[in-house]
Amino acid sequence: MAKTRKRHYWWRTLVVLALLGGLLAGGLAWLASSETAFAWALVRLETISRGKLKIAGVHGALFGPITIDRIEFADESLQLGASDVRLTWFPWALMGDHLAIGMTSARQVSLRLLPSDGQASIPASVALPLRVSVERAAVTEMEIVSGDSRLALRDIALGYEGDLRAHRVRSLRVASDWGALEATGELDSRDPFALSASAILRRAPERVAKLALSGTLRRIDAKAEADFDDIRAQADALLKPFDPLWLEKLEVRAQGIDLARLVKDAPASDVTLLVNAASRDAESVAGTLQASNANAGTLGEGRFPARQVRSDFVTDLRSARLESLEIRMSGGGRFSGSGELTDRGATFALGAHAINLRGIYAGLLATELDGRVDASLTESGETVRAQLAQGPLAIRLDVARRGSELEVRDARVTARGGRVQTSGRLVMDGDMPMTAKATFAGFDPSEWGSYPAATVNGKLTLRGALARRSGELSFRLTQSRFRGAGVTGQGTARMTDERIESADMALDVGANRISVRGAFGAPGDALALTVAAPRIAQLDPRIEGRVDASAKAGGTWQAPRVSFTASGVDLRVQRALAIGRLGASGEIGWAPGSPLQIDAEATNVTARGLAADQITLHTKGTPAQHAIEVKAIGKTVDFAAKLVGGWRAGRGWTGTLAALENRGALPISLDSAAPLDVSPERVVAGATTLRVGGGRVALGETRVAPGNFTTSGEFDALPAALLVALAGAGDLVESSLLVGGNWRLAATPRLNGTLRIKRESGDLVFRTEPRLALGLSTFELDAGLVDERATARLAAQGSEFLLDVQGEARPIGTGAEAGLARASPISLSARLDVPSLAPFAVLFRTRANFDGRVRADITATGTLGKPVWQGRLDASRIRILSPPLGIDWHDGLLRAEISENAVRVSELSIAGGQGRLTGDGLVTQSGDEATGRLSWRAERFAALNRPDRNLTLSGSGTAVAEARRLTLRGSLRADSGHFEFDPSGTLELGDDVVVAGRAPKRESGAATERRLPVLLAFDLDMGENLTIRGAGLDAKLGGRLNVRSLSTGQVLGDGVIETRRGVFRAYGQRLDIERGRLIFDGPIENPAVDIVAWRRNQAVEAGVEVKGSLRAPLIRVVSNPPVPESEQLAWLVLGRPAEAGTQADYAALQVAAAALIGAAGGGSQESFANRVGLDEIGMVQDSGGGQAVTLGKRLSDRIYVSYEQSISAALAVLRLELALTRRFSARAETGTRSGMDLFYRYSFD
Repeated sequence: MAKTRKRHYWWRTLVVLALLGGLLAGGLAWLASSETAFAWALVRLETISRGKLKIAGVHGALFGPITIDRIEFADESLQLGASDVRLTWFPWALMGDHLAIGMTSARQVSLRLLPSDGQASIPASVALPLRVSVERAAVTEMEIVSGDSRLALRDIALGYEGDLRAHRVRSLRVASDWGALEATGELDSRDPFALSASAILRRAPERVAKLALSGTLRRIDAKAEADFDDIRAQADALLKPFDPLWLEKLEVRAQGIDLARLVKDAPASDVTLLVNAASRDAESVAGTLQASNANAGTLGEGRFPARQVRSDFVTDLRSARLESLEIRMSGGGRFSGSGELTDRGATFALGAHAINLRGIYAGLLATELDGRVDASLTESGETVRAQLAQGPLAIRLDVARRGSELEVRDARVTARGGRVQTSGRLVMDGDMPMTAKATFAGFDPSEWGSYPAATVNGKLTLRGALARRSGELSFRLTQSRFRGAGVTGQGTARMTDERIESADMALDVGANRISVRGAFGAPGDALALTVAAPRIAQLDPRIEGRVDASAKAGGTWQAPRVSFTASGVDLRVQRALAIGRLGASGEIGWAPGSPLQIDAEATNVTARGLAADQITLHTKGTPAQHAIEVKAIGKTVDFAAKLVGGWRAGRGWTGTLAALENRGALPISLDSAAPLDVSPERVVAGATTLRVGGGRVALGETRVAPGNFTTSGEFDALPAALLVALAGAGDLVESSLLVGGNWRLAATPRLNGTLRIKRESGDLVFRTEPRLALGLSTFELDAGLVDERATARLAAQGSEFLLDVQGEARPIGTGAEAGLARASPISLSARLDVPSLAPFAVLFRTRANFDGRVRADITATGTLGKPVWQGRLDASRIRILSPPLGIDWHDGLLRAEISENAVRVSELSIAGGQGRLTGDGLVTQSGDEATGRLSWRAERFAALNRPDRNLTLSGSGTAVAEARRLTLRGSLRADSGHFEFDPSGTLELGDDVVVAGRAPKRESGAATERRLPVLLAFDLDMGENLTIRGAGLDAKLGGRLNVRSLSTGQVLGDGVIETRRGVFRAYGQRLDIERGRLIFDGPIENPAVDIVAWRRNQAVEAGVEVKGSLRAPLIRVVSNPPVPESEQLAWLVLGRPAEAGTQADYAALQVAAAALIGAAGGGSQESFANRVGLDEIGMVQDSGGGQAVTLGKRLSDRIYVSYEQSISAALAVLRLELALTRRFSARAETGTRSGMDLFYRYSFD
């Protein structure tokens, strides 16, 4: 019984447990499969999160697919929201400690990161308690917000695995406005959290950025590189995200930054950017920024004018402060100061130092402006204020924008009392109303650049609405000048969208007048233009002659019509074009059926070596169908061409080149008509064949269109004379050269093609005297383009030279952007061999002949914009010969090496006589400036070697070329030398004499204040063996002289040149020089003079004393002992006192007096006497009162012999004079009369 109850107890217990288990399993099954139960569980989860988690719109059960309309989570660091969340997972995998999610997605996810006051700390572990895997997670749209920054992402997809050891993200793909991102990564779960990740961002095939992360979560090593429109950038960073000093190092380098490709209409640049930064403290990062522009230039060249930018900076990633900011400009000068960048805008305060306006715009003046520039840039507006000045030059600018209103408060430019001041206002919305005003007061644009000299006085006002294209303009010029001619003018104009309602403007410039009057745009309107320019050179000195023209415009903007007449007389355009007489008239209408007629005739036309007696142009028809005929007739030309076609709206001009022929010296004819199609979108010329001389040019179809260009053809027996004439070299070169070849060129848009030119026969001859024929035997040019890669080879050989050049230029960029540019890499090699320079001497039009052999081997690498040259230049057997100048330099040698942008002259040597001149040096190139230094040495170098003009020198010095100026320094000593001058020089007119029909002499020296390109600094030593003979002087020179020149061009001298011994012939006598000095202490052309020369060994020693300056000498006769001036002249001329009452003595003194008044150096008689060995040949009066010829010779200081022969009578006397002492002399004579005299002289005051 007891046993039975016990069995029932266990049974009941088992039944109860089974029921409880069933109930629990049923409850779990109900919870897992019931949507209501799952929703209830999520509500409980919200309650546990204490409001941080909110879930709405739950669909599905725990064991089935789950859909949630909205999930939101928020705490103190972030706010996360997700919409349309879908989840598929595998719960039974939990039995293996694996949370497996097959697919999860969300239509939209938003994440807002909130600022945190505390420092983040690294966790001890981020390990998961079980393995978690997500086969694929996807988000259609995601927005990440941090402060005011927003990042929009889309089409996010990734796979994930995580466990106790690591977290792994695979195949992450994200799309954004920045491009498509692909990434993978792995992070260890425990400290120190080893990290490995990589990502790549693609926006286009040529725009790729890569990122690689390594290290640990405590210290992340990040490396990035990017290629973006030829910009190549690399970045290295060491990050410590859980350290207060979170940035250990940041290095960024970017190359090839071109503003023109990044910003529309911006100037071109080639910027290399360097950034270095690190955490300065917990709140900020500090570093330096450097940018260098390898393509700096002027805005007119389309290049950015800044050369270098450098600044220190401090940033908290919300704002930045720039310190020690410096901007160096390419043309010279710099800006320095500071800046502040915040989320509200930016401010800059800069000082300007020696700013060169020419470096910004090439047409402006070279300046060194100093001043300030202050700028403030915000969302609501900008303000820029600038003040720059240099002496009398000043610029002031005050511009502001507030909302849509731009205001030029004050823009002022002043120079030497003249100024222009402008102000204006523009509203940049609606009708865009604007006003502007400018006032000119003595303004000369030439003070600011390469502009015509002018003086502008007047006012200009403008008001209107840009959006409606309407406005009013008025101006008035008074008491103004342009290129020296007076200028007056005034005018008004009023315009609407479709009409010039009224215009009344006139401008007078010197003798020329331009006027515009009337209206245009409505029926009945007529706008008249009149030009009367009898002296058009007053408007532009490059053009000479007289021009008269008038035109009248009517109709509307859509269908205008114009009639005109024009005439010109004696027109000259520099040396390029000359027209004896020009006449033209015509009528042009754009409405359907309107006439089109133009007639023009020019006579006596010359252009670049081509001449025509008459050129005519006739056009007749309508715009839709007309014919154009051109004819030219001259001595060597008989040209005619005809085009037939018409203009079609939307299609352009379509027609044919119907005829083309020249029956002149170079026959040209067209085999067949060539179709032409010309429009703004394209130009198409059909295939045809030209006969040129005895040659042929076959032209294939040529097409020109945006992004597309094709042309091809071939030629043979083509006279190169045509190319010579077109190049304007017909006066220099005559050609019998015939060439053949072909070309093919296509740009679609990348360039491909070939060009071949080859000599077939003939030669080129320079029109020198004598003629120089090149003796061409080979001339071949072979060039090619393959996908913008250019190659070329030129081979030329003549009787006197050999030239071979090969080169290649490679494109930069990829895809459609690839092309040849300044940065394109190049390689070039050139070889030149000239066995003898002698034949080429005639090209230099010099009195010297030169010879030598030249060999050059040169290579170039680098880029088209900055080639790097290397090579060697050798010249041997150099000789420079000029017999008229006495130059005979020979056995010359030159060795030079070219390395990068420098030329090193390793050896320079040439012989002169028994000595040599040697040198060596270096020339470097930086930008447009060449700098060089050459050291030279002379050792007994015969600079001149002619019997009457020779000079041997020794010394050393330097020649320095810098800042476009050559400076010569050194010291020279005359080892020996002798100079003889012919006193009978040719006469020259004074500078103030102008011969009718000749151009007046240009002023020189200080009068023009022109700067010489050469500066001198020389010490000259006359040495011990330098003699000079001429103009009555025969002496040895000595002394020293320092010669230097100023930047103004004036040459100064400091020193003394003196005669060591010598004689001076004056007044027919031989005088011993006692003292002769030229004293230099100022301008070298006007030294002080101190000369005394005596006639010795006579009772009264007489002489000449010269004082004063070389330009204004003071000459007087002196004696020892002193005697009256008349007696001094007698002792100087006669060697004795004048015999009282004798006509012979008086006649001799008259001749001497005439010589004193005239040239002291003696005339033609003395010159002839010297040449035949006599001291005197002259005419005197004989004792009978007639004329006699006298011949005299001084045998010594004491003995003088003379012979006198009468012309009118048979009288002849031989006379001997002997100076016994200073007081006693004897004279004996024989002939028609004989006698002997003894003279004694005593002088006293």
